[in-house]
Formats: sequence, structure tokens, C-alpha cells
Amino acid sequence: MAKLDDIVDKLIKRVFAKMKGIPKSAVVSARYEKEVSEKKTRLSSLRFELSDSQRKLDLLKTEIVKCLEGKSDFTSETLSGLIAECEKDLSERKAAVAAAEEDIQRGEETRKRMSERYDELILWSELYDGATIEQKKMIVNSMIARIDVFSGYELKVEFAFDIRQFFEGLDFEISA
Repeated sequence: MAKLDDIVDKLIKRVFAKMKGIPKSAVVSARYEKEVSEKKTRLSSLRFELSDSQRKLDLLKTEIVKCLEGKSDFTSETLSGLIAECEKDLSERKAAVAAAEEDIQRGEETRKRMSERYDELILWSELYDGATIEQKKMIVNSMIARIDVFSGYELKVEFAFDIRQFFEGLDFEISA
């Protein structure tokens, strides 16, 4: 058991050392900067399409007035059908814009949670070396969901959080 504790202790120390070696901004930004940028570009495109649909609907409504005055080349039935299609399109585009805005908001919330988790891990890393055995076990229990032990003390460690989120896009691999 002491050998397993030592292996886990070394693994946790390597994770903490790697975390301390990477600035918070690099960890959080590297993971989400590109994704958020793509989402914002998509939202901008959706908003443009929404604006275009609204402009088309406004033109059709203007044409209705011309129809009532007898100055339009379109029948009221044709305009009514076109307006219905345009209103449906406008409604779908509004829903797409709302969904894209929610997606960006969720991404920002995820970034915030990741930032908080990073702060928590850094705090644990500062406490870990001077901690008692009981405190270390409490920190390890908070970080690791499961450890499978194989012959030759080979370990498969499942963290309680997705540790890859902190190292995605960075050159790092954890091995026991």
C-alpha cells in the first residue's frame, strides 16, 4: 500500500508542478479562445442573416400597402404567402441567434468554472507539500475519482475532472 501511495503522491506532485508552470491565462485562454472566436463569428453571421430577413419582411409589408392602393404588380394572395414564408424564416433565424447567444454564454460559464477549478488546484498544490497524510488523502480524493491497479503497479487514474481541459493544446502527458 505504501508503494501505491508513493506512486499516487508523485503523480499528484507532477500534475501540480505542471499546473504551476503554466500561467492561468494560457490554460484558460488556450482552451477556449479559438472556440469562442468561432462562435462569435457564427453569431455575427446569424445576426446579419436575421437583419436581412427582417429587411425582406419590411419590403413585403411595404408592397402590401402598394397592393391595397392598386399600385403593385403582385396579388394580395401572393404577398400573403411570401410574408408568411418570410415570417417563418425570420422566426427560425431569431431562434438560431438566441441559441448561438446561449452557446456563447455557456462557453463563458465553462471558462469561469475552469478558471475557478484552476485556482482551486493551485491552492491545493500550495497546501499539498506541507499537508498531513490525512490532508493529502483528502486532496487526492477530491482530485481522483478512481484508480485501477494492474500487475507491476501499473495504474490507470481517472480524475474527478477532465484534466485534459487544462492541458489541451499544450504539450503534456501524464503517466504514472
